[in-house]
Amino acid sequence: MSGGLSDRAEPGLGRAAHATMMREQPDANEQLVLSTMRAQEAAERAAAAQAAAEFDRARLFEHAGWGVAFVCDTDNRLLAVNPALAAMHGYTVDELVGAGLEVFCPPSARAQLAEDVRLLHEKGHHLFDGTHARKDGSVFPCLTEATRSTDRSGKRTASAYNFQDVSERTQLKARLAVSDRLAALDTMSAGVAHEINNPLTCNLTSIEYVTTELPVLLEDIKRVMPDGDPTWSDIEQRAEHLLAVLAEAQEGAHRIARIVATMKTFVRPLDQRFEVAELPKVLEAAMRICHDQCVQRAKLVADFRQVPRVRCNSGQLGQVFTNLLVNAMQAIAPGAPEANEIRVVLDTDAAGKAVVEVRDTGCGMSAQTTREMYDPFFTTKPVGVGTGLGLSISHGIVVAHDGEMTVESEVGKGTSFRIRLPPVEPTQKEGPGEPVPAPAASVVTARVLVIDDDENVGRALQRILGRHHQVVLLSSAGSAVALLDAGALFDVVFCDLMLPEMTGMDFHDWVTKHRPALCKRLVFITGGAVGTRSQEFIERMADPVVEKPFDRSVIAARIAKILESFEAAGKTGC
Repeated sequence: MSGGLSDRAEPGLGRAAHATMMREQPDANEQLVLSTMRAQEAAERAAAAQAAAEFDRARLFEHAGWGVAFVCDTDNRLLAVNPALAAMHGYTVDELVGAGLEVFCPPSARAQLAEDVRLLHEKGHHLFDGTHARKDGSVFPCLTEATRSTDRSGKRTASAYNFQDVSERTQLKARLAVSDRLAALDTMSAGVAHEINNPLTCNLTSIEYVTTELPVLLEDIKRVMPDGDPTWSDIEQRAEHLLAVLAEAQEGAHRIARIVATMKTFVRPLDQRFEVAELPKVLEAAMRICHDQCVQRAKLVADFRQVPRVRCNSGQLGQVFTNLLVNAMQAIAPGAPEANEIRVVLDTDAAGKAVVEVRDTGCGMSAQTTREMYDPFFTTKPVGVGTGLGLSISHGIVVAHDGEMTVESEVGKGTSFRIRLPPVEPTQKEGPGEPVPAPAASVVTARVLVIDDDENVGRALQRILGRHHQVVLLSSAGSAVALLDAGALFDVVFCDLMLPEMTGMDFHDWVTKHRPALCKRLVFITGGAVGTRSQEFIERMADPVVEKPFDRSVIAARIAKILESFEAAGKTGC
């Protein structure tokens, strides 16, 4: 009989039951092993998943494009920062870890930072704008989002901060704001010019009319007076005095006209056409605008020499010269105008190019400033004084004219901007010259229709035309349509561009459809194009629109040109 335990039955168990239990024991052990293995595999998968999650979080933290930091809630120390945040502020990660949160803020912004941290602790989450400082001292706008976090016990010990450099967004907002202001200034400038030019036209033409007619009246008086009449000398002296007064009034009116004409240099020129121009005239206009401000800080000196004519947009170049003069003025501290100078030099270089130079004896610029001065929105001026757009726009305008702009500057010794522009090639069309009035002897009586809602302007035209032509004066395009529909014929039609109800452009459309032969006899006059439609209309016209204020020679030349073209063709009024 064997003594092995496996051969003995457990007490209370039959031999069959014992055999069954012994058969099931390996199965139970196998199940236990399998369960243990599965549990171990599940634990390993969970650990792997946790490790992967932690790795992803670490990668997200390390490689995020925005700045991320964990900040201690008790003392605002930086517990961890990612490389993007360090690079954003010009530091290394090691330089920032352990530093206070205020390392990101210039002194002037630290009081606001303390208030923002207080609100974060109070609300648990806070979004705020602020000014951040880089290691080199430069500043930039930054958007910060902060959330307080808790540890495993639920205690809040740290906060997570996200930082975004919003310089580009801020610049975009500034561009939009400047664009809106310029658009409003465009509209206002055109409207003001239109309102000034109407009465100015009346004044100038009236002064010219009286100046012309007064000598004729004197001759008539002299013819009817007895020879040797002692009163004639007194009358002649008084007439000469009146003519001198009229000349002064005329000069004053022309000054107003020049000021209105140069208003466009302060806004974006709508007219993109280039034509041959005299640079001295463009510079003189800019200097007139800046004169009063400049002479309070320095002597304003014009040093003009012989230069070639250039093909340009006078309004755009006027904007460039005005900006350079304003910059020169602002670079000089007020209080000693006799000791400082702004010199405008006009000359020709060895290559035959026109050279415009604006020199000042102001504070000068550093090498760093001269490298960045053409960048949009870069400015060294205080907030509210400059937008940082002037030199950027000016440089773009010069480049568009196939020119170049260079600068020489030294801190404390002044600055010199130099612009070179190519001359007009001999084969280039130089555009229309000064209008030449037709000789008095060859003046042909014409039937002229004048349409202008400003009665004073209409009467002014009627006065300067009435000596030689038959003039019909109307105040609306609608009245003109009715008259033409009734069969009236005219040799020339002068029509204001900006009329109420039916504009000059609408009248042109009507004429094109109903009286096409009259289209080439239409002359449009304007005190300033208001709106895109009118500007585009002017650019489409074969002949330029006559700008207010105008003088007798301009009107006479336009009538003579129309009459000569149709007389050659043997045509009369339409």
